[in-house]
Amino acid sequence: MLRQKPLSYFLFFISLLAYFVIAYGVHRHETVALFSLYFLLFGIYVFVIKVATSETLEFWILGAVLFRFVLLLALPNLSDDFYRFIWDGRLLANGIHPFSELPDFYLSSGLSIPGIDQALYDQLNSQAYFTIYPPLAQFIFWISALASPQSILGSVVVIRIFVLAAEIGSLFLIKRLLIEFNLHPKKILVYALNPLVILELTGNLHFEAFVILFLLLSLYLLYKSKIISAGISFGLAVGAKLLPLIFLPLFLIRLGLKRSILFYTSVFITCLLLVIPLLNS
Repeated sequence: MLRQKPLSYFLFFISLLAYFVIAYGVHRHETVALFSLYFLLFGIYVFVIKVATSETLEFWILGAVLFRFVLLLALPNLSDDFYRFIWDGRLLANGIHPFSELPDFYLSSGLSIPGIDQALYDQLNSQAYFTIYPPLAQFIFWISALASPQSILGSVVVIRIFVLAAEIGSLFLIKRLLIEFNLHPKKILVYALNPLVILELTGNLHFEAFVILFLLLSLYLLYKSKIISAGISFGLAVGAKLLPLIFLPLFLIRLGLKRSILFYTSVFITCLLLVIPLLNS
C-alpha cells in the first residue's frame, strides 16, 4: 500500500509525457511512434484500473483531467475534421447559412468573406459535400469563430474548451450514476483514463463528447423520474450528433407507453427549438 503513491506518480508522469508527445511531437504518418505510444498508454491504463485503490482514486481522476488539459493548445493530428468546423463557424459569424452551399461555391462565386479563403478550403476533407453537423455543434463552431475569427489554433482552443467542459461533466455524472446504482466508484477510471476516449474526444475534437454528456444526464434524470428534463437532455444529445436517435425505441420498452410519449415529446420539441435558428427563410 505504501508503494502505491510513488508508483502512481511515476505512471502519471510517464502518461502525461506520452500524451504531450502525441499531441505536439508526432505526425499521423509516423505509425511506429504512434503505435508505440498508444501501446504504452493502454498498458498503463489497464494496469492502473487493476491496481487502483480508494486511496489513489481521486489522484487518478485528477490525472485524467490533466491528461485532457495537456492537449489544450494542440492542433488535432489524427483528424482534419476541425477545418470544416472552422469553415462552418466562419460562415455563421458572417451571417451565412452553413447548409446553403457547397464549399467551392464561396471561392468560385468571387464573394469576399473574411476567413473563407483558398488556404482553409484546401485543408477541407469534405469539399464536395454539404456540412453534416447538427445545430448544437454549429453553435459551438460559431462561438469559436467569433472568439477567434482569424486564427485556426484559436478556434481549435475554443472548441476544445467546450469539449473539456463536456468531458468533466461526464466524469461528474458517471461518478453520480455509480453511487446511485451502488457500483464501485473505481469503475469511473474505465472511462476517465481510456486513452482512446482522451485522444479522440479532447484531442481530435470529436463531438461524441457532448453526446456522452447529454446521454448520461438523460439517464441520470430518468433514474430520478424527471421525464421531461431527461427528454430535453436527450434532445441536446441529438443536437450535437444524430447518432442517439437510434436509441429512441429502447425507451418505449423501459418507460412504457404513457411516459414514453412524454419523453418523446420533450425530445421532439427540444430538437425543433435547436433547428429553428438554422431554418432558411
